[in-house]
Amino acid sequence: MSQLWAVNSSGGHLTNNQLSKSLRKQALPSYVYRQFVNIKEDTGKNAGDTVFFDKRLRIDNKGGTLVETNTIPENKWKVVKDSVVVTEWGNSVPYTEKLQTLAEFDPENISSAALVEDQIEVLDSAAHDQFRLAKYVAVCSTTAVTVITTNGTATVTASANASDVNIRDIVDYMTQRAIPKFADGSYRAIVSVNTRRGIYDVLQAVAQYADPDFRHNAEVGQYYGVRFTLDNAFLNDNVGNGTQYGEGLVFGQESVLEAMALAEEVRMKIPTDYGRSKGVAWYSIMQFKKMWDLATDDLNSTNKGIERIVEITSA
Repeated sequence: MSQLWAVNSSGGHLTNNQLSKSLRKQALPSYVYRQFVNIKEDTGKNAGDTVFFDKRLRIDNKGGTLVETNTIPENKWKVVKDSVVVTEWGNSVPYTEKLQTLAEFDPENISSAALVEDQIEVLDSAAHDQFRLAKYVAVCSTTAVTVITTNGTATVTASANASDVNIRDIVDYMTQRAIPKFADGSYRAIVSVNTRRGIYDVLQAVAQYADPDFRHNAEVGQYYGVRFTLDNAFLNDNVGNGTQYGEGLVFGQESVLEAMALAEEVRMKIPTDYGRSKGVAWYSIMQFKKMWDLATDDLNSTNKGIERIVEITSA
């Protein structure tokens, strides 16, 4: 038997496969959707691929005034149990030792940079897909009229990009439905280029309200209690009449869950063929899931505080 590069006991490089989480650190500042998910780390690790999580509803009956001789009423809150199945994610770029030896630029570094881009696109797309499962759908019928449905389907065609009036309609609807806001008291929105254009004149500049440490990636402004982030990758700018209007997502807390059993990391290929065959990859075990659903979670039949996302689109 020959001495093997890949087997320490047979000589080779006398080292283990190199792992690094630097790829994830490089990618994090560029995510649009993933920066807004609720992360549940180390879930599923050593416990199977199904991750369970609980969602607490409000107390069935409200409290109130008391009569001195009567006992305090007793009520209860309900818990909705949900689950998500984690799965493997990744991609790789193989290269040869000859290329690494003769090339002017290191193929490992070039491959790592390309894998960062790939990782961002793949995982942000997966998070985006969950945001798009919203049951509340808003259509800008005109710049002054907003039609909202609750079954995940747009029923009319948009004839305009979202205006300040449309945004106010959506935020008021979310407030009436008791959708919880983020810790700073605001909702969040991710919008396409055309949707941003429709509300651009009313947006407050980020520098006027957000400390640099708390700015979101691609954040473009605030209006009516909503902080807006731009997406030029996944949302459509070609919907509605004449396919000329944009889409968007407005949401509150606990919209999408990220279940993570193994955070993304760089993995170097164990060399083969006397070390001539090499490569680099990114790898992770995780999954995204929309957390709340109006059809399955509203056990109290209040239609409040359940669905967390409003999608702006068109039939």
